[in-house]
Amino acid sequence: MPMWVFLLIIFGGILLFGVVYDRITKRKITAKDIQTGIKNSSASNMVYKETFLNEQRNDIHDNQQY
Repeated sequence: MPMWVFLLIIFGGILLFGVVYDRITKRKITAKDIQTGIKNSSASNMVYKETFLNEQRNDIHDNQQY
């Protein structure tokens, strides 16, 4: 087996591992961040976030009916 094929396999494996690890950690952080972000904010910011989330929920619901 040529040396460049061996190095390509090693670097490809490391790159693939990094991509998978990044995707998994971003999903976990995003799920936690949405729940705790609303709890740890000021009152005016909390109202803004809840209004935005409610509008998004309504938009999704309205689009699913068509």
